[in-house]
Amino acid sequence: MYAQIYFALRSAQSWREGNYNVTVLTDRPEFMASLKEEVDIIHLSSETLVEWRGKHDFLWCIKMKAIEHVAKIHPEDHILYFDSDIVVAKSLDMLISRLDSGSSIMHIKEKIIASSSSSKDKKLSKALSGFEFSKYRFDDASEMYNAGVMGIPAGKSIQVLSDAIDLCDALCDTEADKTYLEQLAFSIALKATGKLLTAEDVIIHYWGNKDNWNNLIEKYLLESKFKQLEKEAELEMMRDINFSKTPYYYRIQATNR
Repeated sequence: MYAQIYFALRSAQSWREGNYNVTVLTDRPEFMASLKEEVDIIHLSSETLVEWRGKHDFLWCIKMKAIEHVAKIHPEDHILYFDSDIVVAKSLDMLISRLDSGSSIMHIKEKIIASSSSSKDKKLSKALSGFEFSKYRFDDASEMYNAGVMGIPAGKSIQVLSDAIDLCDALCDTEADKTYLEQLAFSIALKATGKLLTAEDVIIHYWGNKDNWNNLIEKYLLESKFKQLEKEAELEMMRDINFSKTPYYYRIQATNR
């Protein structure tokens, strides 16, 4: 994961544009020591991680609380969150302009849940049929967006994140499978802010092909280490990588033998 973070940061910096404050939250800050002059590092204690799992002891609630924590530090700034398994394939200024317009951002629209043919989605729709909480509801039009990237416009983040966390707790109170409820809570809450745009034209989220991307990252880091490259040389090497050669999703078909 820490190699992914390093690679993601260098991919963002390789575009030379923008002046962004980068924050990394981690329970192992020693692994971020090489970047301590470039990013804000927030050390999360084991007690904090337990607390952030919430009343349902839900792993992905930690992610929600972590974003909220940073938003409270920067309440008047845009908040742009990334999972570690991403690459910035175009300038982040493209996403900042979407936030400037007042739009929220998630990585990609995956589906309208009620229209999905997936058995898991059919079970989710059934479990959440008639669900309402505060101003939010689940219905036949409810959409699932991928939460590997999220952006909330300046001034809205604290309220939106608080709502999303409360909504996630309410969803977890139902009989629904909890696996994607954090992502669904973000999808519903951010959609309610107005216009929800996607980021797949700027960000590659390689969740479906981590092995091949990790091999690429390992090669990049080993070359940098053994050549003792400075930051600018690392950025030049990053600019020479053709990201399109490595798919973000790879599926191995099962065969009977």
